[in-house]
Amino acid sequence: MTTLPSEIKRTALGYCWRVYMDLQEFNTPERHDYNEKRELPLTWVHSQIKLLEESEAPKARSGEFSGGTGYRSVNWDAEYWMAETKYSKKRNEYWNEEEARKKRPVKVYTKKELKKFQ
Repeated sequence: MTTLPSEIKRTALGYCWRVYMDLQEFNTPERHDYNEKRELPLTWVHSQIKLLEESEAPKARSGEFSGGTGYRSVNWDAEYWMAETKYSKKRNEYWNEEEARKKRPVKVYTKKELKKFQ
């Protein structure tokens, strides 16, 4: 593949510089997800740990773990671990796997064709 002409590089660099300068003037709060109440006192965390230690551990449902009591492996597709299991995902009805496997030609533009885009 041939390299791009310097005129195209210069045009692209000029465009990127304008985007950069526009973003420099962008005014927004520093963080949108900032929550002042996100910090918890260590005493509260310690009390929650005590409550968990004193209560009975929840029983594992069948299908979440396998391999005996040592939990040698975890079934990550169990509903307990995932918000959505892979079996319940919707399939794309327009996806054609055979068409996706085909190799397609890549268009390489000549210098004359590139000048048409400027």
